Amino acid sequence: MKSKILFTAVFTAGFLLMTGCSKKTEYETTRVQTWASLETYVPEGVNYPPAEYSLPEKFYPWTGTVSHHQLTDKLIDDWFYQIKIRRSVRNFFIITPSHYGLSTQDYSVANCEWYCGKDGFVQTNTELAEEVCKQLGVTFDNEVFPVEHGASCLMPYIKKYFPKAKVVVIAVNGEPPINMPYVQKLNEGLSGFFTKSSKKKDFLIISSDFSHHSPLEETLTKDSHTMIFMNEPTPVNFLASVCDNRAGIYVMANNLTQPAKAHILYHTNSYYLSGMDELDITSYYFTLFE
Repeated sequence: MKSKILFTAVFTAGFLLMTGCSKKTEYETTRVQTWASLETYVPEGVNYPPAEYSLPEKFYPWTGTVSHHQLTDKLIDDWFYQIKIRRSVRNFFIITPSHYGLSTQDYSVANCEWYCGKDGFVQTNTELAEEVCKQLGVTFDNEVFPVEHGASCLMPYIKKYFPKAKVVVIAVNGEPPINMPYVQKLNEGLSGFFTKSSKKKDFLIISSDFSHHSPLEETLTKDSHTMIFMNEPTPVNFLASVCDNRAGIYVMANNLTQPAKAHILYHTNSYYLSGMDELDITSYYFTLFE
């Protein structure tokens, strides 16, 4: 396929792979570069949509979907800003697709630090991540993350708006065909971390892009299926989401207080933003849920 004008997933991953990573032996933590440390910023000329959404006055978001394509830079930035002005966050749990088939276990849990250039590092909450490993029956799988833009793309925004927050990152198989025992085990392992009290301190990020590799008409059709879930975000409807992280969507749906409602901050696509690759479009949903 044609390369997109901006720093897409594969381009960013290539930069990270070429630059490599350094190991800190004290805690066996892998250091991962981000677009901020590599200074691969989005150039001007992106056709960002206007902000037309309206959120409830006393809205307290606990989870949501956000893109991991740097093309959507300003939209990712606003998504984190909308969280920031409404609440504090102690830990971000991030469920990302494992894009490149590098996972050596069913679920890849990170013990990494993400370098955000002049702003410093986003650290893993190692103690919490170890407990996640225990619940999922895995060990740390750090080699996945130096090229995993589903996590690294988001770290500079976390550092900007939540400089003291730590992260727990889990990379999963989110593409079809969906293995129900796989997603159910993921949910069972993580649900204990999403209690009513912990939701006041922690935030669950579903790092996901939606309809991929289609022309505009097909993209809009796929997005109409995704709207079935957005309109009624239940565990039964999770498969309606045409995205690269259905496993994460399943976990989110199972831990929402029902009846739930998706607050859509932005819904757009790569063709609208860039004006390029009209036969190879990715769509984006920026959402928040209580």
